[in-house]
Amino acid sequence: MFGFTPNFLLLAGAALAGVVIGYLWYAPFLFGKLWMKEKGLTEKDTQDCNMPKAASMQFALNVVVGYVLAGMLALTFTASLGDALLLTFWLWLGFNLTREVTTTLWAKNPLKVALIDSAGSLATMLVMGAILFQWG
Repeated sequence: MFGFTPNFLLLAGAALAGVVIGYLWYAPFLFGKLWMKEKGLTEKDTQDCNMPKAASMQFALNVVVGYVLAGMLALTFTASLGDALLLTFWLWLGFNLTREVTTTLWAKNPLKVALIDSAGSLATMLVMGAILFQWG
């Protein structure tokens, strides 16, 4: 990306951290039960999920997010962790939250689901941004 070459091992680590955050975010002890309730799902419904396939796909998607995020951090000459987190927040606000709320409005999904999903994305992106900045 514009002469940018990321540290691919670091990128993989940030992507893996994102998968772990997602797993914890939707665990029953955090937001999993509320998310399932708002979606109208039962425990049985979630057992049909192919977890290895879903986690692998999430990892791959996190690599893409991490690559773009690392590129933006490099292109903007981000100088501090605070600046990295602020840039990450603005990217999340401009691209993730707006898309999530738009989808929610048109699909008539519960707003709580969008908030849980978007907050999870923010947490994931902030952690990934911090990892990529600190060690990148």
